[in-house]
Amino acid sequence: MSDDQDAVCEQGVPLEGMALVDAGLLSRDDIRQITAIHMEQIPEGFLTSLGGHVLQSLFGHLSRSRWGLLIAAREIASGEVRGFVCGTMNTRKLYGEFLRQSVFLVVTRVAPRLVTWRRLRKAAESLLYPLKRDFRAAPSAELLDFAIADEWKGTGLAGSLFRAFVETMDARGVHGFRISTGAAMYRAQAFYEKMGAVRLGPPIEIHRGSETHVYTYHMRSKGAHDETDL
Repeated sequence: MSDDQDAVCEQGVPLEGMALVDAGLLSRDDIRQITAIHMEQIPEGFLTSLGGHVLQSLFGHLSRSRWGLLIAAREIASGEVRGFVCGTMNTRKLYGEFLRQSVFLVVTRVAPRLVTWRRLRKAAESLLYPLKRDFRAAPSAELLDFAIADEWKGTGLAGSLFRAFVETMDARGVHGFRISTGAAMYRAQAFYEKMGAVRLGPPIEIHRGSETHVYTYHMRSKGAHDETDL
């Protein structure tokens, strides 16, 4: 998902009353709520334009795929999802697997929405950007999507989710991952930099006419994500 991650701009400590739930424990309702948060926080994104059904299917696939990683922050008292982060060990393999396993969905739900040249071009750009020359120096793993519900911004939830993502990637043997964020998303860039991500170089174009900054995050020694480091 190459949509810009916005509203991910705080760092903090693990929150009381909040459970970080990974793919094995996510319910269908959790996936539905994750989809709603994405569509609310990234209303202009290409993936949002494909509709809730397609997006929900993609998040469901992320939660099941061996190439995917999806972590939700679920409020213990209410059971409501308040934010999420997702990624992949290999973007190209994840999307290829999704397309192969979701042929009927692609034909019936996605194809009819790609009736304009602009949307068709954006779809191709979203699928093919990992092959760009600018990405050759970046890890194949990627943080794809990251969003926090409005009422939970500024609480430290973003930092908790990011650390959980790093720790889970590390446990899977991933040594580093990349992050793409829009050149105008200054607060998101500041967040990633404070968390230890390094900008790969000058901005690039994933979608025509829109500049994107690519960051890389490399795993550090144990204890690197202690509160004292933030």
